[in-house]
Amino acid sequence: MEVNSTQNNRELEKINTLSLKDKNIKTLLMTKNIEYLNSRKESIRGFTLMDPGATCTLISERFAQKLGISDSEIKHKTELEVDGYAGKKSRFTSYRIKIEFKLKNGTITSAEGYTTPNLDQMKIYCPSDPREFWLHDDKEIEVKQRTPDILFGLSDVLKLLENIENLSNQRFLLRTKVGPIICGRAKIKEAEIQDETQYVMSAVGEITEKVEEKDFWNLETIGIRDPGLTIPDDEIAWKQFRESINQLPDGRYEVGWPWRIESKRTLQTNFGVSLGRLRSLWKKYRENPEVLEAIDKTIKEQLDLNMIEIAPKNTNIVHYLPHQPVFKSSSSFTKLRVVFDAGSGKTPLNNELLRGAVLLPQLPGVLIRTLMFNNLLIADIAKAFFTDPIETGRSGMLLDSSG
Repeated sequence: MEVNSTQNNRELEKINTLSLKDKNIKTLLMTKNIEYLNSRKESIRGFTLMDPGATCTLISERFAQKLGISDSEIKHKTELEVDGYAGKKSRFTSYRIKIEFKLKNGTITSAEGYTTPNLDQMKIYCPSDPREFWLHDDKEIEVKQRTPDILFGLSDVLKLLENIENLSNQRFLLRTKVGPIICGRAKIKEAEIQDETQYVMSAVGEITEKVEEKDFWNLETIGIRDPGLTIPDDEIAWKQFRESINQLPDGRYEVGWPWRIESKRTLQTNFGVSLGRLRSLWKKYRENPEVLEAIDKTIKEQLDLNMIEIAPKNTNIVHYLPHQPVFKSSSSFTKLRVVFDAGSGKTPLNNELLRGAVLLPQLPGVLIRTLMFNNLLIADIAKAFFTDPIETGRSGMLLDSSG
């Protein structure tokens, strides 16, 4: 985060969250070398930044690999966007993982966080000799720049914090469950000062967005929010739409799938997952023939209406989608829906396609606008998504696990 300001023709002053560039004065943040446990329960020291301004804990991908986090320990995969001051944004694919570390009394505790590739871009100052920083208030100290392996967010910082002591005017001793931490203002030797600017999280460069005025008033240093639909994704989707749209003989239109530009389209067959889901459904509902009959009726109805088709067996590329019934007793029309799971398997179809904008934030506006009119007409298109034909040549790529 950086703020540039000029006043009375003074020299440009740079201020960021990691250091205060006022002559040789810098603010040293809360950092600590903590012993983490790898997959073999061996101790590995990790340089850790305690950041109460962060809404979650972040682990560098490099350090996660060093810890040997296995696939079975990964909670789930998600897309995160990190916001910084003045519209600095960084968006990346992240995995939620569990890490274990030692406390000062020797016991083992754990925390959960998200992997990120961006901690490697982060450079923060720390004292070369912590004892010198602790004992001497007015003495210029030597510092070094380090890249954190892990950033603890507010929740984990508060869990570890025991009490705070004010050592001097702007220097503090934090007694924590992982040991003492010294932080605050310090005089730095002139040779140690560098002109580079450090960001809490710098955008990786692939995402180019217009910085709006409201971004400058977003004071949250690090925040996780739904990334929504970015401008590049929107342009890519429209380009693919224009290139693939085609009118069918019956007057309807078909378009291609909105592939992600980085998609390798190397989908696995997913047959084992689909077959396992089918067996699980059969085992669950075999004592309830009414549900099985309803599922069978729905699939046959979709076949009769040409909403789905039986894929030919000589299809070269096949990706099976497991299905499951979804019940909605409050619905006036469709009590049971057959849903096909495009998020299953190691290479899910959902990860290869542009997902589109998140429309939920627009819901309050829609509800408010309904109050402007005397009469309101609501229409429900039955099985709306099944009425969209898939581009010829791609329909054979999908088979459902029902047959």
